[in-house]
Amino acid sequence: MTIVSNVVVVLDERVRTWTAVLAVAGWPELEMTRTPHGLHLQSKALSHHLRELDGLDTLPIVQGTKEMLANEGPLAPTLTAALAADQADAAKAFADAAGLAEFWAAHTDVWAEAVAHLTEIVNNAPIVDFCTKLLANGRVLPAKITICPTLTYPLLSTVLSTDVDNFIIAVPPPKAWGASSPWPYAEWADEVMFRVMRALAGQLFATDLADASDEQKRLATYAAAILFLETAFGEATGMAFLVQKKREDSLPRLPLAVEAVRDHIADPNQASLASRLD
Repeated sequence: MTIVSNVVVVLDERVRTWTAVLAVAGWPELEMTRTPHGLHLQSKALSHHLRELDGLDTLPIVQGTKEMLANEGPLAPTLTAALAADQADAAKAFADAAGLAEFWAAHTDVWAEAVAHLTEIVNNAPIVDFCTKLLANGRVLPAKITICPTLTYPLLSTVLSTDVDNFIIAVPPPKAWGASSPWPYAEWADEVMFRVMRALAGQLFATDLADASDEQKRLATYAAAILFLETAFGEATGMAFLVQKKREDSLPRLPLAVEAVRDHIADPNQASLASRLD
């Protein structure tokens, strides 16, 4: 791989098609069951649009996604599958049957606003510099990091997949309290970047933490994201997220993990990241 050349925010139609496939494959119900939350207006509009159509749930790409989601499987493989070249025809068949081009065209403004808000956030964040610090042993970033807003589904998960020499990250708007609709990206930039960096750290730490426990992996991504917020928004923001996430997500060891990842960034070759997290 080569050193990363750019971070971009785009509407990737493959990703938007994937979100619609999730809507038909039963993801909205699974997500709501796990954590009750308010829906974005685009989520409601898309679900209503798709319910008016017959036969979508019988299409191969929907059936394949249902199988991957069975037994509460993770979302990332479903996005990877949707991006695969051999799924292009199946994705197009679904998009055509679902009238997605016409649906998106009727909602251009809200998506353009999401892209504009995310672009401003990303342009003011040192994503590449920080990610480079997370890598050890001469490894480098992919040539491109693509960030895609998702206003439909999923609404609670930031999902990263790889496509050739590219990280593609589907990023929903920040969850609001109770049944309220999600916050606009621009109103909670630090939360948006926390979730983006958690996704990136999970990918960048994959080699370092290949044999680590799930708890260690989770702590490492939280810690990396908090340290990124320190860099991008200041120490006060990093500390506020440390306190908040430790309490809300039941992570009593998070302060120790933050210091472990801080030490790893300072001297990645002194000890393995996994051993630092023990």
